[in-house]
Amino acid sequence: MEIAQLQNELPCHTYSFCCCILFIQISSSEADVFRKLYRQFLEETHFIDWNSWKFIADDVQRNHADLPEFESTREDVLDRLVVVKLNGGLGTTMGCDGPKSFIKVKENLSFLDIAKKQHEIFNKTHGSNVPLLLMNSFYTEEQTKRELGPDSFVQTFCQSQCPRIWADSLLPVEGRDIMFVSNIDNTGATLDLQIAQFACDENVDYIMECTEKTKNDIKGGTLIDIDGQLMHLEIPQVPPEHLNEFSSTRTFKIFNTNNIWVNLQAVKQRLDTISSEIIVNQKVGVHVGRNRFLPVKKSDDLLAISANLYTLTPEFSLRLNRNRPAPTVNLGKYFQNVS
Repeated sequence: MEIAQLQNELPCHTYSFCCCILFIQISSSEADVFRKLYRQFLEETHFIDWNSWKFIADDVQRNHADLPEFESTREDVLDRLVVVKLNGGLGTTMGCDGPKSFIKVKENLSFLDIAKKQHEIFNKTHGSNVPLLLMNSFYTEEQTKRELGPDSFVQTFCQSQCPRIWADSLLPVEGRDIMFVSNIDNTGATLDLQIAQFACDENVDYIMECTEKTKNDIKGGTLIDIDGQLMHLEIPQVPPEHLNEFSSTRTFKIFNTNNIWVNLQAVKQRLDTISSEIIVNQKVGVHVGRNRFLPVKKSDDLLAISANLYTLTPEFSLRLNRNRPAPTVNLGKYFQNVS
């Protein structure tokens, strides 16, 4: 794409940014995607019509407890899986230089260490070879590669780039077309074979894991129905006059854990028309336990899971020592720096 073309087609205040995009040598297709999304950002309203949404119907919701148990002979399910951990964030808000995934969490293990060990044990337990990929950002790519070393089983790719699981046809190699995506700082987001089996058997294009909303989750996204389509609603899309209603646990009782299952075949079919806000075709929200949502966004969260309230299981999952709600920790602004 020519710089002059971008200069003519986009507002002048974005011209310098576009030049930066070209300078870092992204492909013409990536530049086209940026241009399309930026136009969408400029031309479409960011807020939903608050009077147009409805609560999602029962037929697009499932309780994890009601899903069929995983059948140990289902190697076909294992052969379709690939795991992607989102590893683009820095630890600056917690006073840490470098990728957030390097922060030590439990027993001198970092988020990255725990993700690797969870995955290694999963494959060893099931005799499988499910790939683990990290989606890095330009800020975390090089440091993460150095940390992993040349012989690591973990593969990496950078945001906006095509991961190695996609061949030239944009279909996953080895027939792996069910992708589980989660944040690397959520140590509860392990591969769940009940959900994986459900995705395969029911041909579901998109699954969002949801859990019970608490007062600690007032900013978390949720699922709504707009014009018969399931939509992922986040706080920037909420009109300011309705923010209190959005944050209320009385109105919205579930929220998005950001543990997401996607059928890559379905993604390929919709690459030209896909919209990140609207989820099309067969889509389901699966209600999961709180143990699948243990994110660390602040030092408060880190203290809670580092303490003896949580133990590290042999599978390297964190579990509360007692059957009780997770504690709320408020350290104050002077204790937000992990160093």
